[in-house]
Amino acid sequence: MCAGCASPHRALHAVRGPRPRIEEVRLEGVKRFSKQELLAYLHANEHSWSPLAIDSEFDDAVAAVDAQRIEQLYGAFGYRQARVSRLTAVPHDGDSTRVDVVVRVEEGLATRVSRMDIVFVPSSLSAADERDIAAAASLKLSGPFEMERLNASLGDIRVALLNRGFPLASVTSSVDLYEGARRAEVTLHVTPGEAAKIRNISFEGLYRVPREKLDVEVRFAKGERYSPALTRQIEEALVALRVFRWVAVVPPSSVDSGHVDLVVRVSESDARTIAVGPQIGIDSVRWQQQLVARYTDVNLFGELTRLDLDAAVGYAEIPNFWATRRHGVVASVSPTFTKKGIAEDFLVWSFAPMIGVDVQEGYDYWITGERLGVSRWFGGKLNLSLSHNLSRYDYFAKDPALDPKSTSLGRDFRDPYLLSYLESKNSLYLVDSIPNPTSGAIFDAVYDLAGGPLFGDYDFQKASLSARGYYRPAERWQFVARVQGGSIFPFGAKPSAPLSMKYYQGGANAMRGFGSKRLSPVITECAPACTNIPIGGYSMVQGTLELRFNVAGPFSVVGFAEFGDVKAASFRYDFATWNYTAGPGLRLKTPLGLVRGDIGFRLNRLDAYPGERSFAFYVGLGEAL
Repeated sequence: MCAGCASPHRALHAVRGPRPRIEEVRLEGVKRFSKQELLAYLHANEHSWSPLAIDSEFDDAVAAVDAQRIEQLYGAFGYRQARVSRLTAVPHDGDSTRVDVVVRVEEGLATRVSRMDIVFVPSSLSAADERDIAAAASLKLSGPFEMERLNASLGDIRVALLNRGFPLASVTSSVDLYEGARRAEVTLHVTPGEAAKIRNISFEGLYRVPREKLDVEVRFAKGERYSPALTRQIEEALVALRVFRWVAVVPPSSVDSGHVDLVVRVSESDARTIAVGPQIGIDSVRWQQQLVARYTDVNLFGELTRLDLDAAVGYAEIPNFWATRRHGVVASVSPTFTKKGIAEDFLVWSFAPMIGVDVQEGYDYWITGERLGVSRWFGGKLNLSLSHNLSRYDYFAKDPALDPKSTSLGRDFRDPYLLSYLESKNSLYLVDSIPNPTSGAIFDAVYDLAGGPLFGDYDFQKASLSARGYYRPAERWQFVARVQGGSIFPFGAKPSAPLSMKYYQGGANAMRGFGSKRLSPVITECAPACTNIPIGGYSMVQGTLELRFNVAGPFSVVGFAEFGDVKAASFRYDFATWNYTAGPGLRLKTPLGLVRGDIGFRLNRLDAYPGERSFAFYVGLGEAL
């Protein structure tokens, strides 16, 4: 009997005149599928409250096609004798312009696998390996005969062979189907082919990128057993160079004496790009508008030297443009040169000079400086970096409270000052994806040594630890958590730390119930009105728990709870004085990146910071953590 033919017992009731709108689809006798699963295969669609949804109208010809689709769906999942015995349109609440569609299905019994043979011909595999590979099949003896599971079994067995180094493995099937007896006899024919290791790797599509640089990046794969996982590592290593639009390893078509030669096809990206656009930063204590530009050359001098030239100019108001207490120009120019392979093939060197001017609560400042750093990845999980940072700060437009002759900051405030320090940062990535993690954990340890033999106007050590965790229990849900802490330890002849290196909390990325940098020790200036000037602290602790839920498409909502504190003294942590904030947020994915808006509320110690608001709001780009 034809599984896709219409049943003669089906009742199709067409409504004459204008076609009525379908309000609801009611199912009778349907046990194998959920309503959502069944509707996904049909033309009929229930009316939705969403203004973007398209209503479905009842048409007897389309209904007949839907009835056939239902029977074909059941047949594909082993119910070869399933029939639609009734498909009726009835007026919805007596309104003939709206109808409910009633569908009755006589499911019958499923066809089951009565025999299943997996034959390896020819095979150099051991009996144990053959059993392990056969176990990958999702189609099981005595289970329902479903085409979806049969096709999945073919793919799963082939993948198991590919992962064991058999690049030319193939799997086919033959089925004897006895519909009357509701049983199927299945035979899977497995041809492993010859096992192989990777011998040579060549490239197609190169134009400006030097081939010898790519040979270094893929050298780790030569001599290794072929597998899809290894080819993905080759692609990821080349993509990480950031000089290609796309990278694809061509599956091998032959094996030569136990070896394969891989071909990697690439498409070089434009070596030089420039992007210009506005950038707006909004929070409860500062508004900033800038025009930003980035010029990038990913293959400077044809040697895979990368140049990122960032420039920005704009204006900032504190706290905002209609109630301005402080304002001024903000600007910066910062070229960054990155080069891989100096002294050792996998060392990444960077040099970044910069100059800028900025406005903060209590002062404006000029900054000039440079950063010279080197980093290296180990095993694709551990990144170690070391850098020397040199900068000169020059304050102007200072509040009277920051008069160098009278400020309570004492040796912590110098104008101007030279800061010279080494920074070591070690990061361990135990996540599914380093750029966009959804599960796993990231651990960071940062140590700074300033002054002493490095000269400069401050002598101190600064150490911090942090951990981030990601967990996705369902497709739309994700939990993200972070905990971090650190302390500054002065030493030597000039034992102190500058404002730029102290700890602050509050802002778009931590303790969102406080304004930017407002969770901090302060000094108060009362001329003419009293204001608090954040001056930072020597110890910090902070934690965040965030729940993210994707509502639909690019729209997501977020709920977050945070704790944190900053103390003036070194290694000072007092649980009793920790501050707690919480709030909601919105997320929108756009071609320019993730746009987010958060509002945070302080939950305790509301009288501990006189003059501070009990809430704060932020609009920006990217996730908080």
